[in-house]
Amino acid sequence: MLLRQLGKRLSASAQRTTCVCCVAVALAAAAHAQPAKAQRETLFSFYAPAGIFPDALARASDGRLYGAARDGGRYGKGVVFVVSGDGTAEPFYTLTGHSDGMTPGQLVAGDDGSLYGISALPPLESGQGQTNLFRLTLDGTFEVLQVLPGTIETVTLARGHDGRVYGSSQGAGALFSISAGVIQTLYSFAQGVSANQLTADANGDVYGTTLSSSGDASQLFRLSPRGAFEVLAVLPSLLGAHTDEPPVAATATALTFGPNGVLYLAANKHTQHFLLRYRRGGSLTPVAELDASVTALVAGPAADVLGATDSGGTFGRGRIFHLTQAGLVETLYSFLGQTDGAAPLALLVTDGEVYGVAADGGAGSGTLFRLHGGQAFESLFAFTYPEGAAPSGLLLGPEGSFYGSAHSGGPFGAGTLWKAETNGDVQVIHAFTGGGDGAIPTALSLGIAGDLYGRTLLGGAWGHGTLFHATRDGELTTLVHFTAQGQGDGPPLIQLEDGSLMGADQAGNGHVFRVRGSNQIENVYTFPGLHSRDGATPNTFIRGADGKLYGTTYGTSQPHLRPDESSGTIFRVNAVGEFSTLYAFRDDDNALGVIPRSVVWGSDGQLYGTTSNLRSSCDVLGGLWRLNPVSFGIEQLYAFDEAAGMGAMGLIELTPGALSGLMLGGTVNMNGQNVDTNKCGVARNSSLFSYQNGELPTLAELPYALGENGVGPELARTAQLSVGPDDDLYAVTVNGGSAGTGELFIYPLPHEAVSLTPTLEQP
Repeated sequence: MLLRQLGKRLSASAQRTTCVCCVAVALAAAAHAQPAKAQRETLFSFYAPAGIFPDALARASDGRLYGAARDGGRYGKGVVFVVSGDGTAEPFYTLTGHSDGMTPGQLVAGDDGSLYGISALPPLESGQGQTNLFRLTLDGTFEVLQVLPGTIETVTLARGHDGRVYGSSQGAGALFSISAGVIQTLYSFAQGVSANQLTADANGDVYGTTLSSSGDASQLFRLSPRGAFEVLAVLPSLLGAHTDEPPVAATATALTFGPNGVLYLAANKHTQHFLLRYRRGGSLTPVAELDASVTALVAGPAADVLGATDSGGTFGRGRIFHLTQAGLVETLYSFLGQTDGAAPLALLVTDGEVYGVAADGGAGSGTLFRLHGGQAFESLFAFTYPEGAAPSGLLLGPEGSFYGSAHSGGPFGAGTLWKAETNGDVQVIHAFTGGGDGAIPTALSLGIAGDLYGRTLLGGAWGHGTLFHATRDGELTTLVHFTAQGQGDGPPLIQLEDGSLMGADQAGNGHVFRVRGSNQIENVYTFPGLHSRDGATPNTFIRGADGKLYGTTYGTSQPHLRPDESSGTIFRVNAVGEFSTLYAFRDDDNALGVIPRSVVWGSDGQLYGTTSNLRSSCDVLGGLWRLNPVSFGIEQLYAFDEAAGMGAMGLIELTPGALSGLMLGGTVNMNGQNVDTNKCGVARNSSLFSYQNGELPTLAELPYALGENGVGPELARTAQLSVGPDDDLYAVTVNGGSAGTGELFIYPLPHEAVSLTPTLEQP
């Protein structure tokens, strides 16, 4: 921070012109003056505070509802959330993925007022899974009670009607109870057997169903407070009557006591789903056959039994039903899979109201809902990334704020437009709905007046995306509804002096197009295809100082190309469609690499760009190149090697000849194929680099791999750089950050060596 503050003071008095040689010295000195990681500062991490994908719900002794979300949170490891009075879910405890584990589930309120749950731990070197059994007090204190062998799928927790917490672990082979944080073993099962559904009546009799790792038949059992174990029924002997197939083990999915102490059980066998009933001293008898697997059973508020199914219902997205005393199954609500949610997982009845969580729907990551009096449905909260996830684009507005887009997240799960200040404050200026405004925004650019233009990959009138205009306050207007797949994908748009927009898309082999008004789109040039020296699928598009438009295309990435093929091209086109290929990369002809990825117009009137390596051999890792648009002469400025990395993106020019970019690492998606850039010995993590006069020092190592697993709709947009109003270097990445879903960071530059003036005096 000291360097950042000093830099800002220097920025106020620094001259706006500088000699080129000073830049290289200053940048190199900055890279060696202090550790690079100490200079890079994360300003904002995109994450879901209350978590995503909820799967448990409990009411604690303070009267509030608590739940567990398997993913999300500041560290991307899951969250225990609390529900406020207005139904909003807020983080209560955020798991870090260290000793507290990750992926919390099966949250249960204990008789001591604490919450009990389980979380996953990394497996042992032997491959054996581990699961935390934890207690979380209402003051936020997290305590691991025991580490159980096995994965979280082999551990069961439930609250009995006597107020105690009961559990079973297949790895430990035991049935246990928890009271005031003390674990007591009640019964030891045979090896490989555990209880997968549990409950207890008011007398302390524990009921449950067994699950065997060897596939043995599931049993309904009762365990008395004195430890007497009794098998009440064997599930396959009953369910086998409903099919002509040979008997196989049925699996219980839910268990609860209904009115008058009757025990109700849900079970699956193949594609069949059943409800059964057990009366004390009687037998297990079938009640109804359902269209989907039951995920929850609870005693309802009106002397009935309520249940939820993960699919089925009117729309196939799950339903809530109740079982009347006459044994009839009636649907209370069928999920639409929209803002209401989908695939309900848990139900909770409290104060006459029915609450639940759904694992899907809402903004795409689950919902919290309520049934008033067991009838009127109300969606309370959608779990999501509020500011969005997987951000891309970083534009400096004329007033000094940054603007960008996020591919997903937001209140509708369809992405956002966001505004960021240099202190890291981020606010959403538009949340895409996935309807007429589109979904998955990409390729944001600034117009002549400082407004925003961009495209979406999906949504719009035809589902193929939109082209939009937005003010810096977020007032959005859809200009074009794309009619073909791929029209919404491509590099940022360019606004010309007459107000029209020029762009390149990836529909078919790709096009250069022009937009003059609302829905007035015209084709300027059609790329012929991969089997052509003119290439296909444009992936970059910029405007040169000469007023012409330049870009690059993909190409084939194999050796021994045919004469009519290339490994990517550099092209030029003007507004009337006059097109020319300036250079065609040849995988087997030169050492410049293949597939140009990032391009920038230099202040010297030349094009600078980068290439990646897609060859089966590792003798060429891509590099940094410069092309003269007049003579078409191209030269390699720097050949990437194992020390530097493989391929780069987000290239910008800081001062004449001084370039900066982000080196990618990890597994990236190129031409639909996952390519591991580590295969040539390149470090998996990415880095921020500078270039000047043949030197390419690393300024900062990123603790993650950019573009890992093909994150983001197009690799060239997984990271962007921009110089801020304080002359510091800012970057946004589609992954990384504390939760792995994107970040905005700053790297302070030596301000006496940075100038944003387009044309500078030469010494």
